[in-house]
Amino acid sequence: MLRARLVLILLFALIVSQTAPSVAQVSFSLSPASTWSLGNTSYVLRADPFKSKLVFPLDAVMMGGEFGCDIAFQQERLLKLECGIFISVTDPFLKMKDHDWVKLNGGELKFSYTESDVGMRAVLLRIEGSMRVFTWRMIDIEALGGFRYHHIEQDIIGYEGWQLDENLSRVNVKGSEPAIEYWIKYYLPFVGVRCSYRPDQISLLDLKLACMGVLASDYDDHLLRYKTATADVVGGGAFVQARGRREFGDFSRPHLYADLFIEIIALWATGDQQQRWYGDDPITPDEDDTGTVISGIPHDISSIQVTIGFKLGWMF
Repeated sequence: MLRARLVLILLFALIVSQTAPSVAQVSFSLSPASTWSLGNTSYVLRADPFKSKLVFPLDAVMMGGEFGCDIAFQQERLLKLECGIFISVTDPFLKMKDHDWVKLNGGELKFSYTESDVGMRAVLLRIEGSMRVFTWRMIDIEALGGFRYHHIEQDIIGYEGWQLDENLSRVNVKGSEPAIEYWIKYYLPFVGVRCSYRPDQISLLDLKLACMGVLASDYDDHLLRYKTATADVVGGGAFVQARGRREFGDFSRPHLYADLFIEIIALWATGDQQQRWYGDDPITPDEDDTGTVISGIPHDISSIQVTIGFKLGWMF
């Protein structure tokens, strides 16, 4: 994260140093913002003969703000830098889902399914820069790059569903105690392109398309089974964002503006998980699991997130 900031700062200094004599305007923006997200993160674990899939919901309202700096050269924007922070203010409305299968007779038999309530705390930090490459009529084409850090913590509370008994009959299960404590940290560098269209002086439409690298670490504590699981994964992803802006007041003076945007992110990553039992697992009553460690468990992560956001800002 520090390295990404240094790169953008150096790029900013280079552009300013080369164009300072001819810079027509440097403007800043400050905008409180709110977003509403939909989506989930899925985890698939494979430890023969078992397979487990955990689906954590990410639907929540987040509040925060962004700060931006525009450098205009010959009355055309040359460089834009933005940074922002968002913090979740609601828990997910949807439930966490836990699926379990076992290999049987050449196929897979689903032997357990439960749903749980979720409490969530999340922080998203974002820094990005774009630089104009060329202009065609009222459209600017810009090179885009940046970095995102996304930290998510969730408390899985209670469970309700079914499991198969020894006769392969479904038996309802239900509990209200805390079940899982979980967190994940995403490190997401990205590069892409930004297309901006300004039909008049007070309106702006832009589209961002970018590819992402994914580095992530996750941890969960299965409180009911007295075991923890940790993993580091790597992968890729992409995002697209469409935004519309309307500015109010005299364009040549400090003025207000409003943004409405929608963003879609897709991430996927793979790695190995390690599980460690700090107590005796109740699902193996004939064996004391305390101290058992299992490493090298294939661990796949995929996530789809759709975010709708609104910003009311001040440009000066």
